[in-house]
Amino acid sequence: MKYSQKYSLVGFLEHQDIGVEFGMSDWPLHVTFADVFAIERNDVAIDRKLNEALQNQRPVLVEPKQQAKLGNTDVVLVEKTEELLSLHLLLVGLLEQNGAVFNTPAFTKGGFLPHCTIQKSSLLQTSTEITELSLVDMFPNNDWKQRKILATFELNG
Repeated sequence: MKYSQKYSLVGFLEHQDIGVEFGMSDWPLHVTFADVFAIERNDVAIDRKLNEALQNQRPVLVEPKQQAKLGNTDVVLVEKTEELLSLHLLLVGLLEQNGAVFNTPAFTKGGFLPHCTIQKSSLLQTSTEITELSLVDMFPNNDWKQRKILATFELNG
């Protein structure tokens, strides 16, 4: 399969509306649960499948551990709890079953390293509950410098 569109699944620390766009360097605080991937989104009805898979999932607690550098990026590492790992594995498994190809598969499954990137004006400092996940378009309108929230899935199981 040939894919041109890229996505990610993230948990924003504060609610973000569907349709919101922001620059690649202006992300709201978030934890990535499924790093950049390509998929035939509409052909495989992945939004519906994600919604169904997440219906019974409970919100997850994000607990900051320590500041670190990942490459050149300043981050706050997050406690890799069983709940975070379980949600990550559920998402990656569902995406792979539907043909997703990850840009950096080394950071999935056993290589999953939960973190929250330190942004220009904020960083994760206290434990926070993530109550929804968002599907983010990493290339809206063919602009690699922009991001757009396409769908949101509540964790209220």
